[in-house]
Amino acid sequence: MFFIFSVSLFCISLLQPLSLQEPLSLDEAQQYSAKKVRVTGFLYSLPTGEQLIGNQPNLRSCCIGSKKMAYQQLLLTEAIPSSLAAVTVIGEFHLNLGKEKERFPYLLTQISLEKKTVIAPFYYLLLTLAFVILLSFCFLRFYKRG
Repeated sequence: MFFIFSVSLFCISLLQPLSLQEPLSLDEAQQYSAKKVRVTGFLYSLPTGEQLIGNQPNLRSCCIGSKKMAYQQLLLTEAIPSSLAAVTVIGEFHLNLGKEKERFPYLLTQISLEKKTVIAPFYYLLLTLAFVILLSFCFLRFYKRG
């Protein structure tokens, strides 16, 4: 079990983080080409049914796929579940050589969502109950002494 966990952590560390906070120049993009990257951003659906990931929440339709924002957005070649919160996506980065390259110069292929470990509400309830029982036990023990 520990071996599998270690190998998965090693594989995750091989991913190159890619930031969309600043525009990514074509020269910078060359170093990521055909490599697995991790990108955190906000999902947007296009009228064509495609999705892209951008650096800002709540972009207006005029900014999605615009030339001004093109170097801070990645076109996704596969659909992933929509989310209003920021998501972390893992995929292979490519330069777009197709007809949409001016609007979407960068592509992300072989996409998967990075899973976040979240403690389920049941465990919060269980921990709270254990704390209350422990506190009650301590209170009763000290109460009997006095």
